[in-house]
Amino acid sequence: LLIDPTGMRRFLFEPPLFPLVLSSLMKEGSPIDVFTAIAIINITTLLLGSFLFYKFITKNRELSWSHLLIMIFLVLALASSLAETGRPETLARLLLTMGLFIPFYISRKYDWIFYGIILGLIFATHPALGVLSFLILVILFASTLKLKDIIMKGSVIFLIAFLTTLGVIKLGPFGIKETIEGTFANAITVSNALNSHVSFTIQNLINYYFN
Repeated sequence: LLIDPTGMRRFLFEPPLFPLVLSSLMKEGSPIDVFTAIAIINITTLLLGSFLFYKFITKNRELSWSHLLIMIFLVLALASSLAETGRPETLARLLLTMGLFIPFYISRKYDWIFYGIILGLIFATHPALGVLSFLILVILFASTLKLKDIIMKGSVIFLIAFLTTLGVIKLGPFGIKETIEGTFANAITVSNALNSHVSFTIQNLINYYFN
């Protein structure tokens, strides 16, 4: 009732892209189809990540900070690719991996368009990982750009991401306002539940994301 006051038990926990992608990969609404669709997403993430590693090792003669950071983020994405099933993070990791291809294949003259679209798709999948992905972008830009350029480029990317996210939400079964309100309500509920049971410590962070 907190997340969906209508009492209709509608799926308003997250933005709609993950359920929409799953449904497009399924023939019918069976458990087997659901896990097959999730497996397809995970396998695609691993294949793309492996190819990116191959390209980095074979083509990169000079190691740059930005490329090194990309590999670190890719390791983190792949390390957790199979850790969770049935959650939006599954698709968000694939989108993050796709975004890491941009510095290798897209000119800096147009990369802001692709960064904005990928970031918008991640926000439309899992908002918390969208924030994390935006921070990753800022770190990558900080290794190559001046502060003025980071602010300008980041602002345009965020605008494109915002419009992309709204466009994806419009494809879902609920309105933009409903979806955003439901997502925030769910985030607050989960946050309160975690705070009452699990204390945030560096050790917990290491255990969850690395070990």
